[in-house]
Amino acid sequence: AYEDMENYDMATACHEAILRKHVTYVASHLRLATIARKRGDMKAADLHLQDALTVHTDLPDALCHQGNMLMETGNLHAAQR
Repeated sequence: AYEDMENYDMATACHEAILRKHVTYVASHLRLATIARKRGDMKAADLHLQDALTVHTDLPDALCHQGNMLMETGNLHAAQR
């Protein structure tokens, strides 16, 4: 709901609170990556995706996000992997 209202600070706080109790909850890692990406913080987005991939190494959503970010930054060769 907070993301829909573009209240990214509150959305981030909620997902971080969830992760403090449930560190392997991949959906929050993915949401935090999306929020960071919307804010233009690709480094933070990548860190959240890496956290998600640490929990599930072949998670399609995380791999797709990662590939899209690589394409956005012009790293097409890495995106193809």
